[in-house]
Amino acid sequence: MISDGRMEVGIARGAYQIEFDRLADGLAAADGGKHLRELVPAVRALWQGDYAHDGEIWRFPTSTSVPKPVQRPTPPMWIAARDPASHDFAVSQGCNVMVIPLMKGDEEVVALKDKFDTAVAHHPEVARPDLMVRRPGLPVTGPPGDRPFPRQRPAFAGIRGTPGVRGSI
Repeated sequence: MISDGRMEVGIARGAYQIEFDRLADGLAAADGGKHLRELVPAVRALWQGDYAHDGEIWRFPTSTSVPKPVQRPTPPMWIAARDPASHDFAVSQGCNVMVIPLMKGDEEVVALKDKFDTAVAHHPEVARPDLMVRRPGLPVTGPPGDRPFPRQRPAFAGIRGTPGVRGSI
């Protein structure tokens, strides 16, 4: 196996109605969260062995996942989150959280981190997951001192950057 069994899995409920129109036969984007919340525990159960699921949305007979993940109990999962319910679900499941402030400024990063921190506070029984921010479309070149944004911006304190690279923001 190329990765020695190491992997991280990222999932999202979808963001725009056009995604649901094309892929889910017109499912309302607002209902995407229900699908995700039922799917995460099912995927983890499949990684453990034979599993049948008869949920509100997803139904399948006894199935399994092959090859089995090497990481125990399961590989790390990342859930993309913007709204408080998504943050709360991700944290309650012990999943890491990825946020995308879209084209908004640092104030959106702060707001998303606040939602994450609130979810963490609501689930003290769960080990604190990682939080990662994805900033699309920001090419940076040149030595660190010449970059348009300093590496340590207050809005990004305690947040991961590129998956697998800690402290890249």
